[in-house]
Amino acid sequence: NILPVMGKRLTYVLSGCMLLIMWAESGCTKQSLDHRKREGHVHIALQWDKGYTPAGSRFYFYPEDGSEAIVRDCPKEGFSGTLPEGSYRVIVLNSDAWNIALRNEQQHQTAEIYVLPEEEGLSVPCICQPGNLLLAGGINEADKLEVPYRDTVSVSASPHSRVKKIRFFFKLENFVPVVLCSGTLSGVSSSIFCATGACSDASANVRFAASPAEGEYDFSADVSVLDLARPEEAGRTHLLDLTLQGEDGTLYPVILDLTDTIARLIGESGGTVPVEIPLDITLALIDNTLHASVRIWDMGGSGSGEL
Repeated sequence: NILPVMGKRLTYVLSGCMLLIMWAESGCTKQSLDHRKREGHVHIALQWDKGYTPAGSRFYFYPEDGSEAIVRDCPKEGFSGTLPEGSYRVIVLNSDAWNIALRNEQQHQTAEIYVLPEEEGLSVPCICQPGNLLLAGGINEADKLEVPYRDTVSVSASPHSRVKKIRFFFKLENFVPVVLCSGTLSGVSSSIFCATGACSDASANVRFAASPAEGEYDFSADVSVLDLARPEEAGRTHLLDLTLQGEDGTLYPVILDLTDTIARLIGESGGTVPVEIPLDITLALIDNTLHASVRIWDMGGSGSGEL
């Protein structure tokens, strides 16, 4: 009888096929394990300056082997994901800063945040006033982020505000009624290095418009900058170029040299520019001659003196 023989042969064939399938599946599993990506899990919690809550964050991971930086846009809480195994330098900043951009970001040490220029065609080229920039040039726990193979690392980073404010308080004595006050300030840093937070050598001008003030002052203005160029550097001066407009439309130009005052303030602050620089500027007409005095407001009067 031929049918039982054929049944046995069919059973042998099916059994052989199943063995082949099982062997193939086992081989694929072993191969996938051998070729698994060499990466680890990373969690970086962000601790924002003064409890600030940004819209989001952006991470720049710089491999120590010199390969291309890895950029990730993340929520405000931080980064959670995988990275290739290795050592990294890290830069992190908030995503909702304005009037700034990043350049030379191919390497950690050269990455530089710069302030965007104002519109072209203005009489004096100026940069914009930067806003709301918080930056960390690394993680808190170490100089480098070490990503282990098939393991998890949890660290933190603390982006701090990199925007400083110069607060001008203008007081006019024995002067014609003034309706408008505006000006430019020179010696402003146009960029800072992300890794260190130090300002670059490039210096620029920034424009501002003052508003009517309450109390004893006539006008006040807050000017946002990344930093100030150090006065001791050759050619670095801090000139305040003011324009006052009287009620009849007459313009009164005034130029004040704030270099010595800024240098003294930086010296008293240990060589760094304070986060806030409040300057009280009094302009007075005496015997048809304009006199100006500058002092550091609300800080004991240090830095006062005739200009």
